[in-house]
Amino acid sequence: MSSPARLFSIPASIALIILCAFPPAGDAATVPGDHPTIQQAIDAAQPGDVIEVAAGTYQESLRVAKPLTLRAADLMGVVLTASAEAAAVLEVAEGITVHLIGLSFQGGRVGVQLNSRAKAAIRRCAITGQSEAGLVALEDAELALWDNEIASVRVVGLQIAATARVIGGGNRLRDNGADVDGWLP
Repeated sequence: MSSPARLFSIPASIALIILCAFPPAGDAATVPGDHPTIQQAIDAAQPGDVIEVAAGTYQESLRVAKPLTLRAADLMGVVLTASAEAAAVLEVAEGITVHLIGLSFQGGRVGVQLNSRAKAAIRRCAITGQSEAGLVALEDAELALWDNEIASVRVVGLQIAATARVIGGGNRLRDNGADVDGWLP
């Protein structure tokens, strides 16, 4: 039997479904059109903005500290790779909500890290080739995963803290050291 701390309540499940279905409607910015780098676009964005990234490979280590949507202009045509010194390709700050759509996160120690109480809806993304973990959800993070691929991660594809909540479907985990570390409903 699972402990109550690991189970998600119906309201939490509904909130995650709404988070995934209705991304914030803010202003739109483009990379490289409006900003030369993705991090510059993130830094300039207002809460709720949408950043659309043109196809290409971007070597950046991103930190998101405000609610926003980051999406590929061309589905799976955007490849994000970590800069050499970074722990994660993309890190979401504590308590922040993000939507990630159609992006590919490659390399680094961690692909995407959600810090405590962060919320993310991740759809049609690929997280591959990390040395430690593909996707990490720390304490009380909320994660909606739909139609993603997490593959070829050396240690663990999906690392979930005991108090994190996860919903989703259509995800593929393959060729990882371990597919999941933690608890999934």
